[in-house]
Amino acid sequence: EDDSDKLIALLRRKAIAMDKLNRPQLLGFLKTVLNVRSKFLEKDDNHGVDVMQDMASSVLKHMGRITINWVEMSSWETEFVRQLVREVEHVPVFISRIMDQLLVNLVNNPNNDNAYNVNEKN
Repeated sequence: EDDSDKLIALLRRKAIAMDKLNRPQLLGFLKTVLNVRSKFLEKDDNHGVDVMQDMASSVLKHMGRITINWVEMSSWETEFVRQLVREVEHVPVFISRIMDQLLVNLVNNPNNDNAYNVNEKN
């Protein structure tokens, strides 16, 4: 078993427990999976790329769980989500722009009462 296979096996073991991960843990795991996918791309390892892509898709589904609270993200989470929205395929451009502007506002005004509040009723 080479290093790539060991890494894939390690990440698959972590993925088994995804339903127990909270938002920062899911985002951190997704960041790892995407970084590993990039390394596999550099090595022209199509199998590794495919496995990481499938795993990333699974993490994205878990991030949509009703138990995931998106309020009060840390700055690294906000920046990562901004990057993610730009990279995920099939996100309509207007949604991408709305999300980018909202996330920039959160980064620039983390404790500002005038920042967008996703729980605010209009």
